[in-house]
Parts: sequence; structure tokens; C-alpha cells
Amino acid sequence: WRAMNGKRLDTIEKLTSEPLDLLTIGGGIVGAGIARDAAMRGLRVGLVEQYDFAFGTSSRSTRLLHGGIRYLAQGRIGQVREASREKCVIRNIAPHLVEPLAFVLPTYRAAPWAPWALWKLRIGVKLYDVLCRGRNFGSSRSFSAEALVGHLPGINSRDLTGGVRYSDAFTNDARLVIDTLRSAAKSGALVLSYCRMQDANPHNGCWYCTVHDALADKRHDLVARCVVNAAGAWAQQLRHSSARLRLTKGVHLVIDRERLPIPEAVVITEGSRILFAIPWAKRVILGTTDTDYDGIIEQVHTEPGDRRYVLDVVNAAFPGARLAEGDVISEWAGLRPLIADPRGK
Repeated sequence: WRAMNGKRLDTIEKLTSEPLDLLTIGGGIVGAGIARDAAMRGLRVGLVEQYDFAFGTSSRSTRLLHGGIRYLAQGRIGQVREASREKCVIRNIAPHLVEPLAFVLPTYRAAPWAPWALWKLRIGVKLYDVLCRGRNFGSSRSFSAEALVGHLPGINSRDLTGGVRYSDAFTNDARLVIDTLRSAAKSGALVLSYCRMQDANPHNGCWYCTVHDALADKRHDLVARCVVNAAGAWAQQLRHSSARLRLTKGVHLVIDRERLPIPEAVVITEGSRILFAIPWAKRVILGTTDTDYDGIIEQVHTEPGDRRYVLDVVNAAFPGARLAEGDVISEWAGLRPLIADPRGK
């Protein structure tokens, strides 16, 4: 404890002793990435986080590194290309955080122009391979209905037309944040958790900031030439912030893999939405939901209706599973900090 406290005091002294080029507010993956990038460019960088690192959205995700294949249907080719490229970058620089994972998306009889029509998905996954420029974690393929039933025992076969398979990857979201912060610190960034931004005022081209060290219950003043708001769901609470957010809640459930013995991740469609069933060692992760949230950010949690929704969707896809709330081993809920529609819709 003495060694840790001494290191913390040293970090605070360095943060406050001379102006920073950049101060990042928020210790999730966005703030960590900004701090790392800036520090590697030789800037004097500080980062403060009011709770533990990765406390918010960055430890409550579906834990996927994906190339955004769902965006193909929306014509967002550039976004798919960028996401596909970046997941390969992570594999190259942090292979211990990337576990290749195949995804199977069953398709059912519907209108020819339905978003999940088999012919559209066959074209989509091939285009996905092209956009990944042959550097994906595995090539795509398609299934006939009969082949898919053999590949995914227990899948609902009523009106099944087949399916497609594509590759992305699984990660440890919180570990990704911590390793990014460690890389930032190695390049000189000064990172501090349990330190909350209280106020910031611009003057003569700099920001004069006051932060509160929660562990020592002390306030400190520091100066930064630039302040970046990477506070995620808390972003609009910061003074001077122009961010207007729409928070939506995402819930994940964990069950024993014996209750749903899937060989690969399964993409389950529910109207225009998709949910995942993801094998995770001896467990399976199920999720996620997407509902508006206006409660206290720190108190987001899973509610009975969330569990029932996820289990009902999975049971419709795998009727023989008959999953019930008693099968849920653990669960988590997090918030997506979406940019609010300025029209209020």
C-alpha cells in the first residue's frame, strides 16, 4: 500500500507541477486510446478517471472485436472497412486480447427484400471478406437449411432457409482498457483513477482545472492546454460540455454451456435487431438489449423484464433449450452513450 500510495503521490505531483499538453477526462477505452496516441506522439498527457478504470461501458460490453457487418445493409462501407482494419491492428499489437470467433447467422423465409434474406447475406459476407482484404480471422461461407441444422443442433428449423458464417473475434474489454493505459503510461502519460474533474475554466489559451482525489479527499489544481471529454455516459455532466446524449441500456446474461451447447457464436435476429449467443469457455453469453435509460448512471442494473426478453428471444431460436431465469449464472448491464438526435426524436 505504501508503494502504491507513493506512486500515486508522484503521479499527482507530476500532473500539477507544470502544464499538460492534453488532459483526458475518462478512463474507458476512448480516453485510454486518446491518452496512448497523444503520449506516443510526444505530448505531455494526463488522464483522470472518477472511478476505477473501465468502470462504465468499457467493462460491460458484449466483448467483441467486430468489423460491423450489420452496417453493410446500411451502405456504410467506409465504416465496415475501418472497423475491419482496426480489429486486425489489435490482433497484431495485442494478440493475447484477440480470440478469433466464428459467427453463424441463420436465415428464415421472409420477403425477398427483408434485411436478413439469405441471398443478401451471402453477398454481404463475401463483400465483408473483400473489405477485410483477406486479413480476416477466417473466410465466410453459406449453409443450406439441412446443413445448418446439422451444424447448430437445436436451432429452430421452421421456415429455415439456411444461413451464413463469418469471422470476427472475442476480447476481454476491461483488460483491453488496462493494457492500453499501461501502454500510454509507458510512453509517459500520467494516469490516475478515483480522481474526479470538478471544474475547468479557460484563460489565456489554457484550461485551469480542479480535480478531486477521492482516496485522499484532497483537491488539486492543474493546467492543460487542451481538455478532452471522454467521460462516456457522464460526458454531458461536465461543465462546458456541449454533448447531448441518449443513454440506452444493454443487458447480458451468462448461462452454463451445457444448457446451450453451441459450437460457435450465433447471431439471433429479432425483427430489425440482433442478439448474440457467444460461447465463453464453459459458459455462454447472451445479449444484448437496447432500451432507453434515464436513471442514475452508477445504478444501472438488470431488471426482470430484461432477462425475460433475452431468454424469450433465445428460446425462440433454440426451442428445445427452454431456458428459464434459474439458468442465469450471472449478468451485467451497461449504458451506450449515444449522441442524441437534435430534433428530440
